[in-house]
Amino acid sequence: MITFNNSLDAAEQSVCLWSKKSLLSEVTIIRDVYGKLSFLMDNTESVPEPDKQELATIFHQELGP
Repeated sequence: MITFNNSLDAAEQSVCLWSKKSLLSEVTIIRDVYGKLSFLMDNTESVPEPDKQELATIFHQELGP
């Protein structure tokens, strides 16, 4: 279960599960006071739509809606 205290660790693990993580040069994860996570990702090249969808699916599975 994802809680406020472990949400950043779970978010980091989610990014690491992505098969195209090598396209990323930097990831910043921001958690607001309500627990909402935001991701700022700097990629080295354009990410195709299917790969973006894969990452969205991982986030949904690992972090919830």
